[in-house]
Amino acid sequence: MPVETKEELNRPDDDAVGAEHNQVMPQPGLSLGIVVGLPVVALGTLGWAWLNRTTPVVIDGLNDTLSVLRQTTAMVGVTAGLVVAYLTAGAYRAVNSTRTKFMAYTSPTLVAAAIAGFVAWRRSDSRDVFQGAATEQAIPGSSNVQSAASVAWVISCIALVALAVVAARSYLPFYYLLSDEPVPRRPMRTAIATLLAAAVIGSATLAIATYRPSPYEGETAAGVSIPPLPDSPGREGYTIEPSRDFTIAGAGYAVVASHTDGVATKSHETIEGHGGSDGERLWWFAARNSDVLDLTSTGTGESSVLIAHISGQGQQGIAGEPFIGLDATTGERLWTKWFTSLLDSRQPFVMVADDVLLLRDQSDEAPATTVAAPHEQWTAISPRTGEVMWTRPLPDHCETRARAADNAIVMTTCDGDPDLIASVLDPRTGDALREIRESYLGIDIAQDTIVSLADTRGTHAVVTFRPTSGPYTDGVQALVDIGTGRVVHRFPDAATARFIDESSILVQTYRMGHGNYSLSIFDSGSRTTTPTGLYVGDKTYSGSPPWVALGDSWLGAAAETPVDIADSRVGAARWDYSAWVVDEAGEHTLLPNPCSSYDGGLPQLMPGALLIGCGNELTAMN
Repeated sequence: MPVETKEELNRPDDDAVGAEHNQVMPQPGLSLGIVVGLPVVALGTLGWAWLNRTTPVVIDGLNDTLSVLRQTTAMVGVTAGLVVAYLTAGAYRAVNSTRTKFMAYTSPTLVAAAIAGFVAWRRSDSRDVFQGAATEQAIPGSSNVQSAASVAWVISCIALVALAVVAARSYLPFYYLLSDEPVPRRPMRTAIATLLAAAVIGSATLAIATYRPSPYEGETAAGVSIPPLPDSPGREGYTIEPSRDFTIAGAGYAVVASHTDGVATKSHETIEGHGGSDGERLWWFAARNSDVLDLTSTGTGESSVLIAHISGQGQQGIAGEPFIGLDATTGERLWTKWFTSLLDSRQPFVMVADDVLLLRDQSDEAPATTVAAPHEQWTAISPRTGEVMWTRPLPDHCETRARAADNAIVMTTCDGDPDLIASVLDPRTGDALREIRESYLGIDIAQDTIVSLADTRGTHAVVTFRPTSGPYTDGVQALVDIGTGRVVHRFPDAATARFIDESSILVQTYRMGHGNYSLSIFDSGSRTTTPTGLYVGDKTYSGSPPWVALGDSWLGAAAETPVDIADSRVGAARWDYSAWVVDEAGEHTLLPNPCSSYDGGLPQLMPGALLIGCGNELTAMN
């Protein structure tokens, strides 16, 4: 077959090359555009990453993020330097010179450098650093800068390969060997067009690489009606299976559920809201690749909020252990916050109320690394927004406590004032509204008596007077009006009072010589006490389950016949608790047993149903 000559290929023969030793040929515009455009895109991407390196919330520092950016800067910097050096030396055109010959013969080194850069990017220690940076950047609202750094790194490697091709073509003999067609004399337009195309493609690549899908998923509910609290026991309606972190909230209750059936894709656990009337699921929420550490509710109703404390696994999810506020009725996410200075992350809340979440954390006045104990403070959070409303410093080594009341926080203090029992604070501002003092109570108090705050509900507080000696060292209790600070009722000696709701109090009075407690109910509105004719063997929470108010009656667990003290001491008899309904006259009626074996389970009220504990299950009666 005929052999094409160099003239047919538009290439000069050897004699022509020798004759045209000083001939200058332009490089293809496409090649120049790629060689210049790729480093420009890499530099732009890297600059964007540096500018956006700081996440909205820094959990454990940004060490890996900064390490990734420094290593990528070195790679991009070397590439950009080589491109500038080669183009400055004349690689943008093809000539027959010692300089271009040197560049042509060193072009394989550029390819080797590109391969080495790619290998360095993929080696295990680099992957670990990039993965660590991805975890640091797993914050909603962050810029995913480790992905941008990867884009810049890979583009730099490709730019070195493109530079190697241009360097090889800069030596005129190699130029003719590598060129099948003559290059137009004015390749600038093609170079500029290629540069612009590289910028557009680079921007699109950056946008795709740094796109972060929402770490949240779920289904919300709309048009949810809140059923009323029951005013009578009702009948057995449905059973709630054992579930972790059960809490009454919204239109019924919420639970943490584990799924393996694809209900929530890529989620370890979900939070589910159920209606109290029928137990049907209304909504669910999950943060991908995370576990729920704790679930807390501000109560029920349309404005109630669930606060989920979660542990994220970083990549493709969320980092750290944030708190997420959810509308308890609809399941809508309200906010996500990281509280990084908590003194006890497993029990973060001092108090949870309708209008305030109270955290106990470390003050910025002293670092955690100091030898002395860190300064503590209360931080008040809005349940609906997650924003900090106020902070209040606490005295060092002070076991300050907070309790919720109507539009107030009742706080015990350690300021050294022996007359001060508690301060009453505005929940929205933290300002002191008034004080509860011994001198305001309106009663005589013995000098050897310790006065302390036991409980609060509504507009009242229960205060304990504990003598240091005498027959009632457990203390005597009284009811105090929070607004005036005065005692409005004194409970019997050897009695313990505990709120049922805002207007009724369960009074457990120790029966001398019998070793058990009689139960009565005190109405704070009428100031009357109603005996129930029921008994319990212990006044503790574990021995005496809480009672609930059902309209004009009350329901709780107790025994109609007390156990003899001698049998109790030797363990010969066991208290046989049942569920009883007590009316305003003190008449008690046995509640039909909703359980196969009633064990004095926890009665609770929620919208639409009364809950009775039956072993490991809850029976909803509506």
